[in-house]
Amino acid sequence: MPTALRSFRVLLALSTPCIFSSLALAALPDAGLYTNYYLSSDYSSLSFFVCGSVPGSDGCYGSGSFGPFGQIGAMVAGQGKVAGSVVTYDVYIVDVAGGAKNNEVILYSYALTNTVDPPYDTVTYELIKKVSLPLTGGKAVRCSLADNGKFLFVGTDKSTSAVEVAKEGYTVSTIGGFSNNPTVASITTDNRGYVIVSFGADSGGPGGNVDFGPDGSSVGDGGGATFLLPTTQGISSKDVPTYLGSDPAAVPLAIHLRPDIATP
Repeated sequence: MPTALRSFRVLLALSTPCIFSSLALAALPDAGLYTNYYLSSDYSSLSFFVCGSVPGSDGCYGSGSFGPFGQIGAMVAGQGKVAGSVVTYDVYIVDVAGGAKNNEVILYSYALTNTVDPPYDTVTYELIKKVSLPLTGGKAVRCSLADNGKFLFVGTDKSTSAVEVAKEGYTVSTIGGFSNNPTVASITTDNRGYVIVSFGADSGGPGGNVDFGPDGSSVGDGGGATFLLPTTQGISSKDVPTYLGSDPAAVPLAIHLRPDIATP
């Protein structure tokens, strides 16, 4: 769906050396652009507008809206993929209140594209895939989502298992399941693509975790509410679990590595 081009100001002084030396070093055709997102008050839609500059102009170049959804639970955008002057971003949105009864969890995959043709940029977007996930949803659930480049990891605080979704092919695999049936407390990733799916302590125990490597394979599991820290975005303490059992300084976490991984 192409959106209207809105170029607010065309630069007339095209010979400024400092401007064009910086643009020449830019890695991406849309290096001067950024996408602003905003949610509707009822979390039923996610809108955006693309602003910044391309050689010869600056301003805002296009806008649009994803939805409607029952209720957006989580969202993430992938790294840009470049083909000539076209840069495409995958935008993933988890609807936690989909379906007729507003209790289905549905993953939506969109492509948001900047086609840079200085002094213009054309913004388009389209729905690529819609995938129903075997998770418990509803308007009151809290959703966790992480993207490690190749896989999406999704869970809700009403589900005792999470899912791993391959970006290539959208195959869905179930993650976890502990004997005391704790629900998903958080899903976190770091800059190298490791992911921890952490389960809370619904039945009074310390919870547990399942850990994954950049290739999507499980690399360990254990007890305790652990999580990863990213390098560019801070995590609120409200978004990750605490150790709900005994003092973690007094009771070490139980960590089990895969047999083919050496213990440090």
